[in-house]
Amino acid sequence: MFFTVPGRCFFAVLAFLSTLFSPVLYGEDLYYEKRDFSTLTVPSVTSITQDDRGYIWFGTPEGVVRYDGRKLMLINRKSHPEVPADQILSIEYVKETDELWIGTLAGLVRYSLADNKIRQVQIQHTGRHDASIEVVDIAVGAGTIFTVTTQGIYRLARGDLMEEVPVDPAIEDDFIEIFDVATGDDGTVWAAASDGLKQWDEEDERFRHTLNIFEARSIAVIGNEVWSGKVGNGILRFEPETGDVERYSSSKDTSIIIAGPDGLIWAGSSSGGLTIINPETGEVRLCDIDPEHPYKLPSARINSLLFGSSGHVWIGTADYGLYSVDIRKKNHLAYIKRSGSNGLPAGSIKVILEDSLGYIWTGSDYGGLARIDPLYGEIRQYAHDSGDFFSISGDNISDIVEDSTGRLWIGTDQGPALYLPEVDGFEPVGIMMSGWPDFRGMQVLAIEEGADGCIWMSFRTGELYKLDPQERDYTVFQFTSSSVPTVLMVDPQGTLWAGSRKNLRLFNRNGYLIKTWLPTGTENGGIQEGGVTSILSDSQGRVWLGSPAGISFYKGFNDGFEPLMVPDKRTVNVSGISEDREGNLWISDGQQVLIYNPGVGFITTMGDDVGLTPSGFITSLTLGRNGIMYVGANGEIWNYDTYLDSLSFDNPKVFLTELSVMNETKAYEYGLDRLASLNLRSEDKVFSISFGAVDYRYQGEITYQYKLRNLDDEWVDLGETDSVTFANLSPGEYEFSVRALNELEYFSENNAVINITVERSFWRKTPAIILYIAVFFIFFVFFLKLWEGHLMKNQIRELEEARMKVLEANKQLSFLTMSDALTGLLNRRGFDQGVSHALGTAQRNKLMITLFMMDVDFFKLYNDHYGHVRGDEVLREVGKALRSVFERSTDIITRSGGEEFAVVFIGENPNASVTLANDLILAIEELMIPHEYSSVSKLLTLSTGSATFRAEVDETVEKLINHADQALYTAKAGGRNRICYTGILPELPDYMKNSLKPLVLSKETVK
Repeated sequence: MFFTVPGRCFFAVLAFLSTLFSPVLYGEDLYYEKRDFSTLTVPSVTSITQDDRGYIWFGTPEGVVRYDGRKLMLINRKSHPEVPADQILSIEYVKETDELWIGTLAGLVRYSLADNKIRQVQIQHTGRHDASIEVVDIAVGAGTIFTVTTQGIYRLARGDLMEEVPVDPAIEDDFIEIFDVATGDDGTVWAAASDGLKQWDEEDERFRHTLNIFEARSIAVIGNEVWSGKVGNGILRFEPETGDVERYSSSKDTSIIIAGPDGLIWAGSSSGGLTIINPETGEVRLCDIDPEHPYKLPSARINSLLFGSSGHVWIGTADYGLYSVDIRKKNHLAYIKRSGSNGLPAGSIKVILEDSLGYIWTGSDYGGLARIDPLYGEIRQYAHDSGDFFSISGDNISDIVEDSTGRLWIGTDQGPALYLPEVDGFEPVGIMMSGWPDFRGMQVLAIEEGADGCIWMSFRTGELYKLDPQERDYTVFQFTSSSVPTVLMVDPQGTLWAGSRKNLRLFNRNGYLIKTWLPTGTENGGIQEGGVTSILSDSQGRVWLGSPAGISFYKGFNDGFEPLMVPDKRTVNVSGISEDREGNLWISDGQQVLIYNPGVGFITTMGDDVGLTPSGFITSLTLGRNGIMYVGANGEIWNYDTYLDSLSFDNPKVFLTELSVMNETKAYEYGLDRLASLNLRSEDKVFSISFGAVDYRYQGEITYQYKLRNLDDEWVDLGETDSVTFANLSPGEYEFSVRALNELEYFSENNAVINITVERSFWRKTPAIILYIAVFFIFFVFFLKLWEGHLMKNQIRELEEARMKVLEANKQLSFLTMSDALTGLLNRRGFDQGVSHALGTAQRNKLMITLFMMDVDFFKLYNDHYGHVRGDEVLREVGKALRSVFERSTDIITRSGGEEFAVVFIGENPNASVTLANDLILAIEELMIPHEYSSVSKLLTLSTGSATFRAEVDETVEKLINHADQALYTAKAGGRNRICYTGILPELPDYMKNSLKPLVLSKETVK
């Protein structure tokens, strides 16, 4: 493949104008982009359409896919059970109703984009409804919709019913088969059939036979012409008004025909690939098919074609999925990759130069020199030949320079040479002028022309020469072999920048060394580690240095250099720097090219996404006069038209995709296109807006920014987040707008906008204000009367307070009459009222009630020998022990008289009477009160009688007291310091019985 941009200036202008103003026949240089849908298991695309928003819809064996340039949405039987089959045969967008008509293997449906609803369409065939028929094509025309099935051709009659329409055969009674249907801009409808072309007759409501063509497989109406592809070979152009027919050779079995905006006809074949026809010249181009090439069409089986609104041609293949072609962008692979007599030099392309005549000169590291004529695609190779005096000096080419007089200076590993056009050969520089050294055999590192016309030339041996062709004089500068300049550059001021692996030197235009920078690090004003690999002075006069450690720029004579930070890269091994016509820097790091705009920062990285996949290290970058950036690599040259690239970036289109209020979806996708404003009630506190973008030119990351006028008047960055939520907005009017941004810094041209009105609550509206005033006057009227009663209320309140004080005093007095002064427990009166109250509670709730009656053993002897003061202390300690055991608020603890105590306990568990009584005995023992005059223990003890019964209605306080008193008598008679239980006693385990105090069961025990 050869360059598409001419080299000579005249032809360059001519080619540029023809690119802008006339159709160009594309073919071999088309750049095919694979659209990767790895989630689809079957790589087949049967049909393609595009809606008003710009979304691409295509049919597959797995369902309908919506594509926006980065992600897809799949519609099939799983997501929409109304779809009759997942295998899609045809699809068409109907703008008037904002619907997709989808033909499947088992029937036809219409999908409303506004409400995401699918309705099945009935197909009436031979008098019956048949929804399971194969629908192979759909077209909109003559004010209705036509479909082609395996049974015939149908049109929409009413509602969701398709009726079969008659088709006239070329020969009466012959069986015909319909393959395709198409409509023109004027509403005419045509059909391709096995016996020729048919035109729809609106008056007779039938397809009239028009032209005999054997096996017309596909059809397209373009302007006032009908194009048809045949089974076998050939494409036919038919003018209905004149009857003229013109035939074009093409690949066999043409399955689809479309027209491009450039006037070219694109035809896809089911077995022969893609054909492009120029109707004006009659030229036919069959596009390359190469499954191995990453940017060529891989398949010969084309199912569908579509010219999209973004300038892309969408190609659906039967075996490789979906591809797209941007006709503004060419395939960047420029020349033959292999060496040979008709190819590029072998080895890495180290230097590229476009001379003033438009020729491209390339030099490699061991393959010699080549001259390329871009206009005719001819390549002339030059290699060293010891038998040819005019051959190049050596095959390792290091530099090529054209001086101001048009002479070409070539640096080789065997010395510099001058190109002699008259003999198409070369002459060694060392013998061309008397007085100059003989440079033969000396390896040239770099060549540069100074502002004064002198030639600067550095050699591996350590010399830097300044050659003056006019005066036939020279100056030489000596360096070590490691510090000899390997890169030379003269800036617009005539200053020479000489870079090496060890330093960077600056010479003025007279050849005097004025400055040296060492690799001390840019933080110290020096150059970066590894030395200098490339130098560029851009159109603004800024100087940029490339090194193995990255790129840096010149800040000033005393400030030195500052590194340029590259995103996501620690170091950039710079092998070349060039500037395009837009002022962008193209920086090669060996494997890819970074594009940097000094004003806005990094724009993009050119690699696989734009077709730049060189095999081997990128060694050189050169901008041609026509805006072509030449990129040299291992045995190949790539070209990129920077002018076309700067024009062809489409801005991403942004749309609102969902609107929800209080978590309820109000509008979805296409329904939002008709929603100019949103009214929110005061109770609608929270609402959310989602959005999306369509961008087929750039498939990378899309970010969003929004603003809400009257709240956020500046753009707010959202990153990749595609929704925003607002809550509790104040009443008023707002305008929400969102825009999309890709990584190339291109914004959407038109923002997605919706007006939002937040209503005031009822209590802030005029009727509410009137109501407020009325209520105020009503309250004012009543206020005086309320005030009049205020003093009376105060008097009543004072009387009530006095009455409450009397009641409280009576309550305190009542408590004092029921309280034992010594222990603080209830006295006998409190006991009587407490037992009665507890029994009533137990009877109402059907609970068990337990009455404990206790006596301090031998308390009279204690008083007699220890005194009454000590005796009173003992009674107080016993009272505290009782309160520590019986802690519930419902427990009634009393001192019933002298040394006698009683406790009333209600509950459900009969075990409680056992454990609580035992805990009390233990608590008394823990008091450790000595009682030397007791006959049962040396310490103070208690005898306890316990009576537990389920409270029945006929139970009385007297019975309960009698049972407990009898149990206490039994405990005393049994030896004291023990507990006697009567009433309900559960069967206790032995371990529990053994842990209790001596247990005495009275005769009245009830189990």
